[in-house]
Amino acid sequence: MKPPDGRIRFHLDENVAAALAVALRLRDMDVTKTNNARLAGASDRHARRRLLATPGGADHAGIVFCLTDPQNLGKLVRGLALIHEVLVPEEMRSRVEYL
Repeated sequence: MKPPDGRIRFHLDENVAAALAVALRLRDMDVTKTNNARLAGASDRHARRRLLATPGGADHAGIVFCLTDPQNLGKLVRGLALIHEVLVPEEMRSRVEYL
């Protein structure tokens, strides 16, 4: 399902720092986090429609493997912002990126 604005939407799993979600939202990106979406430990259609940023993986619209070290927050924000700016959801489907 293509988002209404045609932009990539992100879903961060429970192992990703909440600060990353805050930083991405400050850049006007659509971001959910497993803890906030009440999806902890579950595979859900909500998460499947979003690019997943995770240190683990599953079947999703695209996966970004990232380090969870707080020292890398700026690098993660810049990397996810770049993906958001240059790709559309169809380009991320079945794709894996490493940040």
